[in-house]
Amino acid sequence: SSRTNSTARREVVTISAASSLVELDPKMTVILLLQLALVRPLPPHGGRRRTAEGLEHSLASLRKTSGVVQIDVENVRGVGTGFHLPHRALLSATSCWTAAHNLTGRVVLVVDHGDEECAFLLPSGVAVAFAGPSQKADDVLARDVAYFSSALHRDSVVVTADAALRRRCRQRSKGARRLHLVTPATFVASICAAADGGGD
Repeated sequence: SSRTNSTARREVVTISAASSLVELDPKMTVILLLQLALVRPLPPHGGRRRTAEGLEHSLASLRKTSGVVQIDVENVRGVGTGFHLPHRALLSATSCWTAAHNLTGRVVLVVDHGDEECAFLLPSGVAVAFAGPSQKADDVLARDVAYFSSALHRDSVVVTADAALRRRCRQRSKGARRLHLVTPATFVASICAAADGGGD
């Protein structure tokens, strides 16, 4: 039908825009996120603000303990954007969000796979951790929640919709610092709010 063809064309345009985004200014990444509403609707402007507010409360608590934000990259890309957002575009958007919330050095993007388990702190102040060939990002996230809370006495924010991972994180943080579990939709809304001037 013409409606189906029109939707398909919008998807192609959106994906093409995503592919070229890697060379754009970080805030342009958020424009792509808004364009994704053509394919995968986001809350309206006011709704994005309200959705992001819950995360803002978690971040306020996080700052008191120099806490850490860990992001389940593939879960955010899949659940949050329907895999329309490339890895480098998500990195760019997260860098913008990190700067807006004064979280430099405290945000980690955790990625499945990699030739070896390793992590890099980028000039933007965002870290990227690769799970390596013998484990998944879920394993790294659950392990590090325990480390940050028990050894470093810091709160943790974990961005994921994975029910099994959320359960593991709760178990690993039990009796230690507070754990804040955030959905990909809420994180995407917060990125949009930061671009609208809603960051701290």
